[in-house]
Amino acid sequence: MKTRKILLIFSFFLCGSLLAQTEVRDEYIRKYYKLAIQEMQSYGIPASITMAQGILESGNGTTYLATEANNHFGIKCHDWTGPSVRQDDDEKNECFRKYDHPLRSYEDHSKFLTTRSRYAFLFDYHDTDYVAWAKGLKKAGYATDPKYPQKLIRIIEENELYLLDEYVLAENPQVDDLPKAIRLHEDVALVAETVTEKAPDLEPEKVLTPIKKTIHTSDEGLHYIVIHNETTFAQIAEEHYLHRWEIYKFNDVPRNSDKKPERGERIYLERKRSKLKKTMKHTVKPGDTMYGISQFYGIKLKSLYRINMMDKGTQPQVGGVLYFNKKAVK
Repeated sequence: MKTRKILLIFSFFLCGSLLAQTEVRDEYIRKYYKLAIQEMQSYGIPASITMAQGILESGNGTTYLATEANNHFGIKCHDWTGPSVRQDDDEKNECFRKYDHPLRSYEDHSKFLTTRSRYAFLFDYHDTDYVAWAKGLKKAGYATDPKYPQKLIRIIEENELYLLDEYVLAENPQVDDLPKAIRLHEDVALVAETVTEKAPDLEPEKVLTPIKKTIHTSDEGLHYIVIHNETTFAQIAEEHYLHRWEIYKFNDVPRNSDKKPERGERIYLERKRSKLKKTMKHTVKPGDTMYGISQFYGIKLKSLYRINMMDKGTQPQVGGVLYFNKKAVK
């Protein structure tokens, strides 16, 4: 009888502890989900991944780094020249970045992933494939914990954070489509109205002459425009209701590139194909480049290299033949 009573008391306290933890996590999601959405819109990192990493790395916003340094992702100093704090981690007294606001931490997390080459392959995954992203982060060395991917996936699925990704990509997002922790506790505005605070260093690009808006359709059914006026990728995205990261990704352009669309170039408004009809081929002419060919035909640049068994960055020889389907090569 006494043992049973002890078990009941233990169960009572355990349930209370779990409930309290759930409330703390829900509060964290409600407080910071807008930042995760903003980062997905700006950089193409799934909001579910950003949110889950923030939850895991900051202990729902309760760790020393989160409360004293506004560091929600455990990012260490590395080449950092700003304020810092010290804390034991893999080694004693390690240096961690300190921010004046959580917003800066979320922004720095995005820049951290988009400016380091070892994370570049992550952006080849689909924007809603949080499982691939979670495993990819571990593969790239973001964390030493062997169970890091499983922990992120569990957080995402238990808290419906995958709905954030779908919400950002939806043509007509609705409040009822958000995770339960958000939709049941506050009256949430739509994505366009959620984020009002912007970092001072994110200045809008110079406004240039509007592009010609005629939308063409390729033989493969892809929508694209042809550049006739001086413009930028940011302006094209705005003109066609796309996120900036989408227009870069659709056209195989790195986000930190200073490349601008050239006159006569095709710019795609949706994902290019991984392969084309097996009967298609291209005889290389003087001046042809792999990028130019991929843009003309609407095939992903990495696929064009892979299908033709060429090293990334090399260029085709004049007179050679490029194929758009592995079956054609065989």
